[in-house]
Amino acid sequence: MEKLLKRKIDSFLDEWKKQSDRMPLIVRGARLIGKRGCGHFFGTNVLY
Repeated sequence: MEKLLKRKIDSFLDEWKKQSDRMPLIVRGARLIGKRGCGHFFGTNVLY
């Protein structure tokens, strides 16, 4: 398993998951900052 830096988006995703009335998630930002990597890690290791 590769090591990832802890980012602000990680805590935001955790808070989003805890909400009972959450809306669909759209992650926007600059290129090459790790949006896909954070989303992939969150989806495979945290959600289930």
